Amino acid sequence: MVNNTFNHPSIVLWAFLNEGASNDKDACEKAYQPQAARYRELKVNGLVTWASNKKQNDVCLDYADVISFNSYPGWYGNSGDYNLEDQLATVAPEIISEASWAHEHQKGKPFIKSEIGAGAIPEWEDSFNGFWTADYQVLCKYQQPPWPYQYR
Repeated sequence: MVNNTFNHPSIVLWAFLNEGASNDKDACEKAYQPQAARYRELKVNGLVTWASNKKQNDVCLDYADVISFNSYPGWYGNSGDYNLEDQLATVAPEIISEASWAHEHQKGKPFIKSEIGAGAIPEWEDSFNGFWTADYQVLCKYQQPPWPYQYR
């Protein structure tokens, strides 16, 4: 794939090892560092990253050009509390915390949310806009902070 698309103008990020073991120093040396180096050696047109679900525990981020975190605030229960209002109240603080952490610990690197959202069962509705409804997805979306977030 890289040989066919290395200089394609639509490719902005080259990502690998989605939600891999990036919290393991051994994995950094054996997988993340060599993979990032190989993409750079090929002189790909784009930045190197991976979608990390290890977030602040990712010990390989020094090898990334862009910090990319997967998370689902307001969806996967942070505390096991499925009170919808409490869950929605976690969305903006979690995103801001992740972005602030990346800004502080990986200075000069862009931060993106590589995956975010809430799952849904198509066309399922309930009068409470509960989990699995498209209405709840919309509620989660509107809890996200405005972008670009300004670091304070």
